[in-house]
Amino acid sequence: MENESFYTTVFLGEVADPEISKITVEYDNTQKDAILIQNKERKFWYLLSEQDDGNERVGMVSAYSSEGVLLYQKGK
Repeated sequence: MENESFYTTVFLGEVADPEISKITVEYDNTQKDAILIQNKERKFWYLLSEQDDGNERVGMVSAYSSEGVLLYQKGK
């Protein structure tokens, strides 16, 4: 790409509660479901931003059980 720069923000974290089966991330007026991955005994979540300017900031991270019960919420 000539003289153009594209950036992708990756939001990520570790899941400490085994009951968490879904995580949503709110950023810049967008809400998306994160991807959960298991690596041996540890579970992680990540989300790739759809914007390409690298200026995204997380507003809220919410974690839910498999029944849809809100277990955790952090942010604005």
